[in-house]
Amino acid sequence: TLTFTLTNEGAEGVGFALDEFVGEEILLGAEGAARGFSFLGAYLVDEAGNNRHLVLVDTEGICVCSQTGDGLDPGQSARYFAKFPAPPETAEAMTVVIPRFDSVEDVPIAR
Repeated sequence: TLTFTLTNEGAEGVGFALDEFVGEEILLGAEGAARGFSFLGAYLVDEAGNNRHLVLVDTEGICVCSQTGDGLDPGQSARYFAKFPAPPETAEAMTVVIPRFDSVEDVPIAR
């Protein structure tokens, strides 16, 4: 599981409802179906094994990850998660890719 915190250090709010940034999914809640956005577009890269690992989805195609909400106000932080398949035993680090953000290389794998 990848856990991460995003902080808006800018002077204006940041919205997350962008197709290239997140996965657009149908979410089922108490009120019925609602449209929501998630971190389905994130992935991990195992540079040594030359593999790309995608966020897991459940049997209904919903990602096993945080929903983004509407965005972040200036100075606001929020913690998120995304569940991935277990990395190969030989992998010591991964590159984290979240569309529209800089990639973070050599993130150590905690086992």
